[in-house]
Amino acid sequence: LYWIDRACRLANAIVLTSQGVSFLHGGVEFNRSKNGYPNTYNMPDDINKIDWSMKEKYLETFRFYCDLIKLRKDHVAFRLNSSGEIKKFLRFLPSSDIISFMLSCPQDEWQRIIVAYNPFKQKKTIRLPDGIWKIKANDGVIFEDGKEQEAIGSFEIAPVSLLIAYQKDIS
Repeated sequence: LYWIDRACRLANAIVLTSQGVSFLHGGVEFNRSKNGYPNTYNMPDDINKIDWSMKEKYLETFRFYCDLIKLRKDHVAFRLNSSGEIKKFLRFLPSSDIISFMLSCPQDEWQRIIVAYNPFKQKKTIRLPDGIWKIKANDGVIFEDGKEQEAIGSFEIAPVSLLIAYQKDIS
């Protein structure tokens, strides 16, 4: 269940850090599986119902999504208004095996934001652009303000994990 939980967090982190309208299915915040059925539109209620006892089991996953939704609401860079803004403020970073991009949005208090997704079961290293970066998310956790690590040059992304790093004052 460990790797399934991590994969669920990463999959929905991709949804919540992508541009456009985010849509999460009911129950994903505690890894609702519908007993493994991929398409349950015609299945009975015992398959489709939400098992609320799963929330306690996956409370950390639930908190991760809450924190990520708050982060998305707090930072306009995750909610750009047009394809023109996306083309202007988002650029993909060079990498051989992970997807990573940087948002440089002047309307956001975080002047530069790096988002990277590591789908592998081993750590991956990301090269960071110049400067000191604050690590806001890694290893399935969104770190509280003031509790972020700092990184220069590169940083290791935990297995099957989202990384968010930011810079504020880059003058």
